[in-house]
Amino acid sequence: MEALSDFIMKLLELFNKEFAKARKKLLFLALALGMVLVAVFVAGAGFIFVIIGIYKGLSLLMAPFLAAFVTAAALFIVGGGMLLWARLLVR
Repeated sequence: MEALSDFIMKLLELFNKEFAKARKKLLFLALALGMVLVAVFVAGAGFIFVIIGIYKGLSLLMAPFLAAFVTAAALFIVGGGMLLWARLLVR
């Protein structure tokens, strides 16, 4: 009976050590995921400012509605290219 209780105690200690390592790795994974989400948000904001800059620059050269159409067409081309690239990556 004593051997069985020793076995159970050692097994519980082993689980505790292994779960402590897993908790530490899970914490780092959550931190990395949070940093990726913030990076995506910042990159998205930068992309929006690039689009605004293109529009503002083009509106100096042509009518604002034409600048909006040119900017939208450029974004559709970039977006379509990204979709095609993603489709190739999935295959």
